[in-house]
Amino acid sequence: MKLSVKIAVFIFFTLHISALFAEADYNVFCRDKKTLNSAQIAFENQNYGEALKLAEEAKQIRKERNSYEISLLENSFKPAEVKYAGDSLADTLKVLADRQDYDAIEIIDWYSKIVRNFDFNDSKNKFMDYLRGISEYPEADYLIASIYKLEGEYEFAVRYYNQCLKNSDVLDNINDKYDILYDLADISYTLKNYEQYEKDLLLILAQDKTFKDKILIDAMKNTISSSKKNCLEKFFQLYRNENANTLKAYYKISEFYRKFDINKALDTSMICVITAFTKINSVIQKRNPEYSYKNIQDFFQELQLYPDIIEWGIENDVWRCFYNLADDAYSVHYNTFAIQLFNVVKNYSPEPYWSEKSSYFLSELNNN
Repeated sequence: MKLSVKIAVFIFFTLHISALFAEADYNVFCRDKKTLNSAQIAFENQNYGEALKLAEEAKQIRKERNSYEISLLENSFKPAEVKYAGDSLADTLKVLADRQDYDAIEIIDWYSKIVRNFDFNDSKNKFMDYLRGISEYPEADYLIASIYKLEGEYEFAVRYYNQCLKNSDVLDNINDKYDILYDLADISYTLKNYEQYEKDLLLILAQDKTFKDKILIDAMKNTISSSKKNCLEKFFQLYRNENANTLKAYYKISEFYRKFDINKALDTSMICVITAFTKINSVIQKRNPEYSYKNIQDFFQELQLYPDIIEWGIENDVWRCFYNLADDAYSVHYNTFAIQLFNVVKNYSPEPYWSEKSSYFLSELNNN
């Protein structure tokens, strides 16, 4: 998190750093990122040896810079007048300015501007704890793991992915943690280690509060088990799940469970559909402020206006998820909901295959 406004204002009016000096500072602080960016370009150009070398170099640059910064600040905080300022980072900055210790101020100023996942809370000790925790470079480890995965060196890939997870709290984008978990699941599936595959997917779903809310899942199941004719509309009116990062995990694990545990498959299929529906409905609302959900037919009709959302749904198996939920519901004899959802997929699925498959199922049902 950023430091308080008074600290930022104080630094601004105290340092008066020129544009040229600021550019030099950027190059010093971002040398690891620039090196990793070069590694990423080499990776995209399929120059994997060069990418690996540069990623390792980026890690070393960060480690050396971090060690230097910690040592410099520890020395800057030793004088008696600095210690007298106490734990307040703002008060410490004033003393450092009086002492013209601009190197220390520059380090504090830099991190106060760029850090988003940590709250220093005007604490010198918290700032130092943060600094001591970022010597690792999980983004570099992720690229190295991706190279090993691509080369079929799965043991090394898993080792580096796990290293990423260990240091995921210092990722620039905390949501990148999902990419790491999905890649680990992909490796387990490739190696046909299905027990580990399930564990990997469950680790992703553990990030989602809906998956852990058994009362909510029971309520959803109670809704779709109803024989009332409004059970399908009630399902889409009542339930939402905002964590779209878990969508692929719900789809993958429901497909996995469908082979041997239909009840677990149904639970995850329900949340999969609601997660996809929530994401799409939210995007449509942002694009069309006059739109609000009324019923599932209007939802799909509005969806036709957005080819990119439809394509996103195809790429993420959304329309297959809708079909699977209908199929799972029918398998456990929730027939009213299942038949209604089959009809929705038949009439409105943007992906013809699932529309045709639903139509075939309903025609077979009518003939029996």
